[in-house]
Amino acid sequence: MFPTLPQLDPKAVERETELLTARHLYRYDYTYPPGIAMAQVVPEIDGFSKRYLADVIKVNLALAANHVAADLDGTARDRSRLMSFDLPGALAAGLQLTHRFRVGAELGLHPESYRPDSLGQYERLFSLIPRPPIVAVAYSSDSQNSRAQNLAFAWQRLAGANPMELVSFAQWSAARGTRGRMPDAFPLDETAFRRAMQTYAPFTSEERSLAEHIDRGSLYVADYAPLAALPSTSTFRGRQRYIAAPIALFATIQPAQDELPEVLVPVAIQCGQTPDQPLLTPADGWAWVRARCFVQIADGNIHEAVRHLAETHLIMESVILAAKRCLAQRHPLRVLLDPHFEFTLALNDVAKHNLIAPGGSVDMILAPPLAAALEAVRQSIQAHDLRASVPTRALPKRGFGDGIGPQIFPYRDDALRLYPAIEGFVRDYVRLYYDEDADVTQDTELRSFLAELTEHDPKRPGGRLSGVLPVDDVPALSELMAAIVWTASAQHACLNFAQFPYMGLVPNMPGSAYAPPPTGGEETEQLYLDTLPPLDVAEIHFNLAYELSSVRENRLGDYPRNYFTDPRARELAVAFRRRLDRIDSEIAALDATRPLPYPYLRPSVTPASIHI
Repeated sequence: MFPTLPQLDPKAVERETELLTARHLYRYDYTYPPGIAMAQVVPEIDGFSKRYLADVIKVNLALAANHVAADLDGTARDRSRLMSFDLPGALAAGLQLTHRFRVGAELGLHPESYRPDSLGQYERLFSLIPRPPIVAVAYSSDSQNSRAQNLAFAWQRLAGANPMELVSFAQWSAARGTRGRMPDAFPLDETAFRRAMQTYAPFTSEERSLAEHIDRGSLYVADYAPLAALPSTSTFRGRQRYIAAPIALFATIQPAQDELPEVLVPVAIQCGQTPDQPLLTPADGWAWVRARCFVQIADGNIHEAVRHLAETHLIMESVILAAKRCLAQRHPLRVLLDPHFEFTLALNDVAKHNLIAPGGSVDMILAPPLAAALEAVRQSIQAHDLRASVPTRALPKRGFGDGIGPQIFPYRDDALRLYPAIEGFVRDYVRLYYDEDADVTQDTELRSFLAELTEHDPKRPGGRLSGVLPVDDVPALSELMAAIVWTASAQHACLNFAQFPYMGLVPNMPGSAYAPPPTGGEETEQLYLDTLPPLDVAEIHFNLAYELSSVRENRLGDYPRNYFTDPRARELAVAFRRRLDRIDSEIAALDATRPLPYPYLRPSVTPASIHI
């Protein structure tokens, strides 16, 4: 079946019959989550493969073994027996075992209150499962306010689970109408700034003032203002939970060893959007530790609800439904996009009925009331500018271009390597079939796809997306297709597979706080421990993060033999794969020089589709 545009296809009736069937098979449902386009029913052809299900079972059996080992007395004999357990040979029994384990975890496996006595209790969740690097780097010191923890906290703005929130101070202050100076809502002065920077001596000997940092453009901000629109407290199963809308200020400083690159360090945190909240610095002991925790909670909630769920999973849900309903299978754009659709509808359906259902894991872990969180998801989808979300457009809007901003910024550096390769492949592919702009405007299936994707009328079926139109010429079409491929592959990969490395140790990035944010009173280690999730919730968070970070079923740029029937497209795919291999080697070399590796945009481990 050779790819053909509808205006050039003599089999027009056959195409229309195919699409009529597809529109019957793929129907929109906006019931749950409310107002969000979802597949009413997932057709069997879009379901999980046996291999996929087997791989998920292996992951869940590993979690079950880890859980059992964590409950044992730690004898070498028991651990050895569990580590040698033949997972592949136990798949059939594993189906039932996995179900019992997960239900047991959700109901609570012990009667204790699960309040932690120390951070070590969270570390004991890593029984058979290896500890991520962040555990050794940030939690190896007895002091939670050590320089290592502050540097690891800043590092996560650049290369953590959510590298999407940091912006330059210039961009942030301009958006608040105070370009070049601190806004009244965040009243950091020279005295407080100097007090904060003194905590980094003798690691650095620089003595730049706040004003000098502003002038040289070496300040950065993570502002979680959208969370101010959500309830700041919620109750789940009798437990009070808290979340704040913090503002965190960072600076790049030069280490005393001049041969080292500049590093990003946290300077000040305010756990709210108004100046009546205390402005805390690393000199503030346990109050600072708790403020840092509230930033991590805010970052994790924005990550899960907005960056991950809304802007990748559910954006692609709309794209897939519109494409399946409007583009015939022989349409060149369907041929391009289909590998990036694999298992996504099935996965999102599982999430709809389990993870984000009332009483599900997300409801247990994240701080806002579920209904409020899902409304924020809906609003985020409608506001998302799909074409402007690609790195070459999104990073400059944050004040970061190629080489602009912190010297070491793995998400920026790797994304600006990988996206041009995707964009170049997509552009060359599109040009195989669209010689001129008229081919775009005369493509009736494409026009139908675009109209349905952007349809917001509640009386008409549609994806309810923004940032799609206009698409009236070949460059605009290439840009849109590249944005779709980027979203389904690399953008989702870096947001998804960094979850367990940074959330597996739950105190590093909890989903909720269990004590209010700092108010300026006396702060203690016990209050910090009281802020962290109870151990039963932590175990659920641990399990979910591990499962979501452990399944990869396909790879960006890998196509089955003879997938492309057009030999010209096959040649492009071969060249694309070679370019991806070169990029993978470049990122591997960079990772060897970074404080922690950032493998999440390496093409060798980047899936082609959202399937976990």
